[in-house]
Amino acid sequence: MNCVNWSELEWDEVMPGMKRKVVHAESFTMVLVDLAPNLDLSFHNHIHEQAIMVLEGGVEFTLENETRSIGPGDVVRIPPSAEHGGKVGDSHTQLIDLFSPQRDEFPASARKSG
Repeated sequence: MNCVNWSELEWDEVMPGMKRKVVHAESFTMVLVDLAPNLDLSFHNHIHEQAIMVLEGGVEFTLENETRSIGPGDVVRIPPSAEHGGKVGDSHTQLIDLFSPQRDEFPASARKSG
């Protein structure tokens, strides 16, 4: 069985205030994302379909022309090539990103040593 626990993986700092843990499957990539309060999430798009599930905290999230506050338990589906971004709220935020097809440019997280 191919099983990993997030706690076994090292964090990868993407930029100040954003770090992630990445797991690849054959046809998708799953990412645990940790975000500092008030972090700006630049608007962008990509060919991948994406789903975001907020675990804790919150984001003022914009998908194309619609903006909404998302928080724990919310799931946002992002179609391929759709413009999206936002701003993290006043508290620490964690979320899960799921991308299909796989995000080959994201390096898989290393297992913690020891």
